[in-house]
Amino acid sequence: ALFPGFTFQEVGCLRSSTSKVICCHFSSDGKLLASAGHEKK
Repeated sequence: ALFPGFTFQEVGCLRSSTSKVICCHFSSDGKLLASAGHEKK
């Protein structure tokens, strides 16, 4: 492993968009997730 002790694990799944997600970003405290796509909303 490149980073010992660091793993990826799915903790949830969000479904609210019908278009592809282009980018996403977690807030600095890790409590919020923002995403953007081509849905014009």
